Parts: sequence; C-alpha cells; structure tokens
Amino acid sequence: MKKFARLCLALCSLSFFFGTVYAAEQQRDYPVTRLAPHTYMLQGPVGYPSVENQGFMNNPGFVITRTGVVLIDPGSSVQAGRMVLKQLRTITRLPVTHVINTHVHGDHWLGNQAIVAAYPKAVLMAHP
Repeated sequence: MKKFARLCLALCSLSFFFGTVYAAEQQRDYPVTRLAPHTYMLQGPVGYPSVENQGFMNNPGFVITRTGVVLIDPGSSVQAGRMVLKQLRTITRLPVTHVINTHVHGDHWLGNQAIVAAYPKAVLMAHP
C-alpha cells in the first residue's frame, strides 16, 4: 500500500510540475498603447510578482526609428520578452536594433533572452 501511495504522489507531483511548466510557457498579452508618434508602451499590472501577473509588472516601451526599433525594458522572463515582441510586431515589422535596460531589477531585463534569440544583432545597453 505504501508503494502505491508513493507512486500516486510521484505521478501527481509530475503532473503538477509539467502543468506548471506548460502554463509558464505562455505570457498573457498586454495591449500596446501609443504615447506619441513612433513611441509605444505596454502597461503591466501594478503589484509584486504573482501567479496572476506571471511576474510581469513593468512597462516595456519601444521607439520606432527609420532603421529599426529601440526596445526599453523587455520584461521579467523569456516568455514576457516573447509577448513584448509579439505585441511590437502588431505595430511594425522593423527589427529590434537596440535594447535599453534602465536598471538592475530582473523584471526589466530578463526578457532580453527572447530579444537576442529573435534579433541576434540587437545591441544591449545597460549600466554596468
């Protein structure tokens, strides 16, 4: 009976783990807001990282130039970065040429991984 209980516990744990991993693979979309000509932002929810906001609580922005896009603070995870790119592509197909990370908090720069994967030549800029 103990072996059966351990097996059930192990299967439940695996099910929870893989369900959580799958859910974390997709970041909910946040709408793009136009602030000025060629200047946009995605407003994340106010609050601390949580399951509800999937750790997304910053306000990524981007400026469209003649040659490409300057992206500011692409988000808190690779999934957030992918979502930011998805939303950015609803506005322009120009490549991301630069990423500005305003400060050290991870909710502003951990999305860099998605940007570099999509645009390997993008220049990352941040304070040391």
